[in-house]
Amino acid sequence: MKHIKLLFITTLLVLLGGCKSTTSVSDKNVKVNESRIDYLSIGEWHLGDKRELIQSLSTLPNLKPVSVTGGLETSEAIFNNEKKNISFVFEQNELVYSQVWMYEGNNIEEAAVEFANLYQYFEDNLGGGSLKGFDASGGFNAGLIKNAVLELYRNVKTSVEKTNLDQEQKMAFTINLDLIPNIQPRKNKLHGSFIYSGEHDLFLVFLFEDLPNSGDRSSKNHVSLDAVES
Repeated sequence: MKHIKLLFITTLLVLLGGCKSTTSVSDKNVKVNESRIDYLSIGEWHLGDKRELIQSLSTLPNLKPVSVTGGLETSEAIFNNEKKNISFVFEQNELVYSQVWMYEGNNIEEAAVEFANLYQYFEDNLGGGSLKGFDASGGFNAGLIKNAVLELYRNVKTSVEKTNLDQEQKMAFTINLDLIPNIQPRKNKLHGSFIYSGEHDLFLVFLFEDLPNSGDRSSKNHVSLDAVES
């Protein structure tokens, strides 16, 4: 797929409840204080654990190797009291990040609910969160996150259909949203992602757990158009 640097105008990124796009990331919502916890465990594993230890955990049944990353994956792990697919990636036999597949499918309503559930997890454990690159006048909450995702997707989809870009020029749109907790633990870093691929009509919601000094997973563009190669 050849990427074309064509972005939608800012008005398409205006969301419900006073939530609007900003040109830069606001770090004021990311709190660094002495009350933050050392490590937020999202399961029985911890970053830095040996591969053999991960394989021995009874809460991670049927782990299978992943050829692309060299890591491990199971579809029978439990996160936040629900069965989820979770991937583990290692360097020098030590766990460097885990990835919870909150949602994978083609239903926007279900994807929006899972993204809102992820916000609620941040609310319960890390003082809430914010959509990176957006401001909400009344503050973020799970309902706003859900409505923002639905409104943004529907607005962009309608605009593409009205201009016939999807039919005449074989264009597909992509959405990338980043959910950042207000308070990060000292010894691990959490990041939520909502992704829509118009080319594959696929919604993805992820929770990433990284080392504190790892690179930024944030997307460069919230919405973009891409030419679909035949």
